[in-house]
Amino acid sequence: MTHKTFKLTNKNEKREDPKIYSSNHIRSLAKDQPEDIITGLIRQGEQIMLFSSPGAGKSWLALGLALAASNGTAVAVTKQGQEKWIAPKPRNVLWVDGELDASDIALRVSLLTPSYTAKDREPLGPDFLPKQLQSLESQFPDIAAPDDAEDLVRHCKEHKVDLVVLDNLTTLASLEDENATSAFKPIIDNLLMRLKVAKVACVLVHHSNKNDSSYRGSSSIATTFNAIIHLKKNRLEKGEFSLEFQKARNDHIENTATTFTLLPTEDNSGLHLQCDSAISNRETVVALVRSLEFTTDQDVLTALANKSKEPPLATSTFSDLKKACIRDGLITKEDWKRCLLDAKDFAVPVEL
Repeated sequence: MTHKTFKLTNKNEKREDPKIYSSNHIRSLAKDQPEDIITGLIRQGEQIMLFSSPGAGKSWLALGLALAASNGTAVAVTKQGQEKWIAPKPRNVLWVDGELDASDIALRVSLLTPSYTAKDREPLGPDFLPKQLQSLESQFPDIAAPDDAEDLVRHCKEHKVDLVVLDNLTTLASLEDENATSAFKPIIDNLLMRLKVAKVACVLVHHSNKNDSSYRGSSSIATTFNAIIHLKKNRLEKGEFSLEFQKARNDHIENTATTFTLLPTEDNSGLHLQCDSAISNRETVVALVRSLEFTTDQDVLTALANKSKEPPLATSTFSDLKKACIRDGLITKEDWKRCLLDAKDFAVPVEL
């Protein structure tokens, strides 16, 4: 099919002019929905950010996602033995690591065991591109550098990578000022958006800010992600962390707050992830505020009722719920206000 093109006068010599698609062609694409990489979480070309304070468990969860996608298994199981977030089939996964020592990577991969239905096969896993295993003479890709980002996208296309895990943003990207919107533009334009075009899914691991209320840096980095997940360490239970969605753009994402625990396998040969999806109104309302989809408290109140499938709370009750969220450290008063203001900035005005 021949398409019109949008002619660019100042075009990068490596690029083609963008195509213009007819309305009929766009409609025809509706039947071709992206395949699941992990059902209930991420599909082809979609992107997730995992963030937390140091030691909360984000690299363990990212590894659980990578192993499940590689093996076509579940990320975790519930206490009742039900599987959560199942990968329908094995996928090609690339793990780009800028932080962990080689010994830590080796230990975690050997310990974390995905659940298998086929007991007679060896576990599969991602390919690893680790900074700490390179020689002193090696140059490692900087995902904020346009040429390096181009090389990473090209590698994924040539080797048919379905999912790339980037652990983590701070160690893989040279950024002069994380708080500046312009600092993330090269990563968004040259890597994240091009991975979407190539239909390569991506999990980006990042750090939280000083008070662990949100991810570090400018809010502009959030624009491409289908889901943003905040991990919080349970300081009373070793190996346990909670997972809350600050953003879940698509209906197919199972965005309930969940607790994960790293537990020994039955034969004590390794570790596996167990999950419990119990959720409270407080966790739900904070996730709704952080989704940047609602501009007023009333909008959040209505969304809470829709999500819980229960009658809306009284305004005074919702006000008490909001105060409890702030009092118990789930969100600060300033972050609540900032999220509602950011939602207004992200809203697309309707022109009459």
